[in-house]
Amino acid sequence: MNLLEKEKIVEKLFARFYEQYPDLERFGENGKKRTKEDINYHFQYMETAYSLLNKKVFRDYIIWLSDVLETRGVGKQLLYINLEWIAEELRVLDETEEIRFFLEILAEGMDLIKSSK
Repeated sequence: MNLLEKEKIVEKLFARFYEQYPDLERFGENGKKRTKEDINYHFQYMETAYSLLNKKVFRDYIIWLSDVLETRGVGKQLLYINLEWIAEELRVLDETEEIRFFLEILAEGMDLIKSSK
């Protein structure tokens, strides 16, 4: 996946979060910064997992992040939605081995979040 595609997806999802969840404004500018960082971190962990061909890297990240978000009062549901939206965006790109891997680990991450409720 190239950098431009990733940046477009990050910007699109960031805007979508604040359109669909205006109550996120309660977290202020720091919350906006963290939201964008989190979306980028999802990609970084997906890319690392792919480069190592190790799905556990992403799984462990999702488990850790869902716990962090819960303690900050954000909740796991927004993480689930974020992963779901990333998958939606990836499905419209040309299918490559990397994209297939990303879609697999995103699905596994969403399953982890669902099963931890």
